[in-house]
Amino acid sequence: MEGGLQLGGERPGRPLVGGVEAEHAGEQHHDPGAGRAADGLLDPLGAEAGLVLGPLQRVVAPAGVPGGHRAAGSGAGRSSSGKGQGFNATLLGGCRPLAAGTTRDPYPAPPHPNDARARPYDDGVGAAPRVAVIGAGAVGCFFAAQLAAGGRAEVTVCARRPFGDLQVSSELWGTTLRAAPLVQTDPAGLQAPFDAVLLATKAHQTAGAAAWLAAATGPGTTVAVLQNGVEQVGRVRPWVPSSAVVLPAVVYCGVERTGPGRVTHRTHGWFHLPDGEAARAVAGLFPPERELVQPVADWPTTAWRKLCENVTANGVTALTGRRMEVLRDPAVQELLRGLLAEATTVAASEGAVLPPDYADRQIARVAAFPDGVGTSMLYDRLGGLPMEEDAIYGAVVRAGARHGVATPLNQALLTLLAAISATAAGT
Repeated sequence: MEGGLQLGGERPGRPLVGGVEAEHAGEQHHDPGAGRAADGLLDPLGAEAGLVLGPLQRVVAPAGVPGGHRAAGSGAGRSSSGKGQGFNATLLGGCRPLAAGTTRDPYPAPPHPNDARARPYDDGVGAAPRVAVIGAGAVGCFFAAQLAAGGRAEVTVCARRPFGDLQVSSELWGTTLRAAPLVQTDPAGLQAPFDAVLLATKAHQTAGAAAWLAAATGPGTTVAVLQNGVEQVGRVRPWVPSSAVVLPAVVYCGVERTGPGRVTHRTHGWFHLPDGEAARAVAGLFPPERELVQPVADWPTTAWRKLCENVTANGVTALTGRRMEVLRDPAVQELLRGLLAEATTVAASEGAVLPPDYADRQIARVAAFPDGVGTSMLYDRLGGLPMEEDAIYGAVVRAGARHGVATPLNQALLTLLAAISATAAGT
C-alpha cells in the first residue's frame, strides 16, 4: 500500500457508465517517443511542454453528446468521513467486455453546471473519489474533461478565472467531448482534502500554486505532477503534507487551448506514472477505453527519455525564434548532438537505458516534423512569458554536477534562456 490508496477486490460486471459495462481497450498502442504539445496561450495556470503542432486542417468532429444530465458512473470505496482515507480504485477496474453488438457510450452527457444532483452515483460502497485538477491550461482541461465525462470521480478544476463547461475537440479521435466539472477560483472555497490531485501548471508556477496544493491535499492524498523535467517530486513535496503520495508524471498530449475551457486535441493523449498501487489507483479514475494513464516499471528511462526530447528542440527554437524547421540545419544538428551527448550521459548516470544511437534517431525524428510545428518554449517566448529552462536544462546541469559529468552546452542554453525568462518576468 502507498499512502492512503488501497486496492480492493475486483467486482466483474458492475455498471460503469450510464448502466453500460465498460470495455477494456487494449487496441490503443502509442509511441512514447513523440512530443507533448501545448497551448502557448497566456494562461498562468496552463501546463505546456514539448512539441506543438501548428495549423492543421481541422477534422470535423461528430455532434456532441446530447442530454442534460450525467449518466451513472461508478463510485469507489471511501470512508464515510472522506478525510484522508484514500480511495479504492480496483473497484473501478473490475469490468467485462461488452457483448457483441452492444452500444457503448464511454462519455455520457454532462450535467448542467448548476444541477447539484448531477454527481457520479454512489453505488453503496461509498462516495465517488474527489479529484482536483490544478491548472486550466490545455493539458489540465484535457484530462479534467476525461475524468469528469467518465463519471468515475467528482472533479473540481482549480482556475484563476471562471468558465463554463469543458469541450475537447479531438482531431485524432474524431470526437467532441463535453463535460461540466465544478470550477473553483479561490483556494479557500475548496472542500478538502481531495483523494487525488492532478497538478497541471508549468514547473516554474509550482510555488504560485502552493495555496491550491495546501487547500486540496491532506493525509493520504495522491498528487500526480503533470509537469516537465525529472524533479517533480522535489518541487511539490514542500507544499503538501508529508503523508501525501507525490507521483511524477511524463505527459504525451498534443493539445492546444483555444479559449476558456476549450481545447483542440491533435496527438497522443496520455501520461505515464511510475508503476505501483498509487499509479494504478489514479489510472482507475479514468475510463479504460483509451488507456489515458499508463503506469511504467522503468521510470528513470521513461523520465529521462522525455527530458532528452525536450533538450533537443525546446531551447534552440526559443533562442532562434524559429519553428522546428531550424532543426534541419546541419550546423544546428551538430549543436543538438553535443547537447544530447551531455544529456544522455547524465541520463545513464541516473539509471536510464537509452539505445546507443538515440541522439541520431532523436535528431532525425524532430527534423522530420512538418513546417509549422513549434515548441512550448518557443510559444512562451513569443508570448512574452517566462520559460521552463530550469526544469529542462537546469535538471541536466544539476544531475551532471552530482555525477561529475560536464554539461557546458546545456549550461550555456540554461544561462541564455534564463536571461530571457528574467526579462519576461520583469526581474
